[in-house]
Amino acid sequence: LVLYFYPKDNTPGCTKEGQRFRDLKKEFSNLNCEILGVSADKASAHQKFIDKYDFNFSLLADTDRILIKAYGATKAGNRIQRSTFLID
Repeated sequence: LVLYFYPKDNTPGCTKEGQRFRDLKKEFSNLNCEILGVSADKASAHQKFIDKYDFNFSLLADTDRILIKAYGATKAGNRIQRSTFLID
């Protein structure tokens, strides 16, 4: 599993990151590896983001930031630190 944390839907850097994971999805699938993106945005915002950029993986709405904090994907000001984890 590739678990990646990103700050916000529909921002330039987060969009580019999501597009890159989308474009590499086949390569990850060939390695039996799923992709899951996580931010604090609501599920409805995630769905619009997925639809707009044809993302072929799921986005998790961690609005309470439980998973974000558990993985230490935070930085000063209660912001999300862009982070990626490979979980076997």
